[in-house]
Amino acid sequence: VKTMTDWMNIEQFMERYTTFFEEMVELEKVKLSVLMSNDVQAIQANLLEQQSNAKRIENIEIERQNFFQVHGFNELSLREVIALCDTDTKIKLEHTYERLQHAISQIKYNNRKSMEIIHMNLNIVQAAGVR
Repeated sequence: VKTMTDWMNIEQFMERYTTFFEEMVELEKVKLSVLMSNDVQAIQANLLEQQSNAKRIENIEIERQNFFQVHGFNELSLREVIALCDTDTKIKLEHTYERLQHAISQIKYNNRKSMEIIHMNLNIVQAAGVR
């Protein structure tokens, strides 16, 4: 049985987790604009930043797994955890979950667009190299 403090801890963690991914959306937008700029130095600098961000994502996911394990949710999805909550907590967490889903969908969208630009630029470079 979870206490009110447990649910508050879960709310606080999920808020921080969601905010992290919302910040990642902004960084993905920067990556996309840098790729569109064709500025080689900016692209190289952003590549290093992306490597750092990938590590940050890995770390927060490990933190989420550890947090869930400590709170007895090891095998549960976020949706399943939300379903276990009391009504007030459920409402808050559902809103946070919607924000998280929106952020992840924006990250995926920006990644797809970035990959399209990279492939287009590679095709241009390959076509130029054939001549």
